Amino acid sequence: KIDVVGVIAEVIERKTVNPAYRVTVKLRDNSDAEILMTLWEDYALQLDDVIEKNHFKREPLVLMLTLAKIKDATDKYPLSVQNIKNGSKLYVNSDDIAEIRKFRDSLCVPFYVGGLTEEGSGSQSQYTSNSQRGDRDKFLHNAQMVRLGDISRLREVRTTNFK
Repeated sequence: KIDVVGVIAEVIERKTVNPAYRVTVKLRDNSDAEILMTLWEDYALQLDDVIEKNHFKREPLVLMLTLAKIKDATDKYPLSVQNIKNGSKLYVNSDDIAEIRKFRDSLCVPFYVGGLTEEGSGSQSQYTSNSQRGDRDKFLHNAQMVRLGDISRLREVRTTNFK
């Protein structure tokens, strides 16, 4: 399990009517590496709401998903990450999360804004997390942050080590 931080580069799919709710986005990091991320159920509804509210603001949506599950590539699907039911935490543009603030301040890649991409501006956002700071700090204490481009290599190393 890993923690993922990136800016939404593209919304691939939004299915928020009738279970199972899911939202799939392409995340991009500042090295221009990309990975697909699928959020399910409450996580999908939370992100869909943020995407809708951002439609007119046109700001970068920088998110952090903690304890993301790495989903192996198959013949049909590329390597991706997804939330763990009741285990992951999703933060979007939360100023009190150092990794999000640092990423947003250094944003230098195109990002998604309502179907268009624009050069990143490091702009501020109104969205914050409802979680308590102390709980979040405890939760993130042993978090392992990994660059998106390194997830594939991380998966290869773990597979090799456990054979």
